[in-house]
Amino acid sequence: MRLKVIAVTLVLVGLASAVFMLRKNTRLSIKYRIADHDLDLTLAQTLEEKSQGLIGTKKLNDNQGMLFIYDEGQEAKFWMKDMSIPIDLIWLSRDKVVDFEKNIQPDNGEKLYFSPGEIDGVLEVRAGWIDQYGVKLGDKLEKL
Repeated sequence: MRLKVIAVTLVLVGLASAVFMLRKNTRLSIKYRIADHDLDLTLAQTLEEKSQGLIGTKKLNDNQGMLFIYDEGQEAKFWMKDMSIPIDLIWLSRDKVVDFEKNIQPDNGEKLYFSPGEIDGVLEVRAGWIDQYGVKLGDKLEKL
């Protein structure tokens, strides 16, 4: 009887761990369009998702990126600590491009990138993407 209790307990602990890991590693991805180019964007909505960002990402394809969403306008700052790849950063307000940073290189976190005022979104794409697709101020990010 005691062995059955131990076995059931181990199975339950294993299942709970698996559910936790799946939930932790599951991020919502939604299709968007900007500058006439479609993107599959991973959403960063929670504090944990925003803190993690693209850390650990080794490559971004042309149709990939991460969209950081803020419930209301706020000033934001980003850094490149622990990043593996360079990125372009697009500041958004009301789904429109209000500024951007190009070819931001990974570093140890010594450089900070500040929003140009209150924003409600930030889009991270691979370095060179802004120039390749001709993103400009005022371009609209549209959910597909």
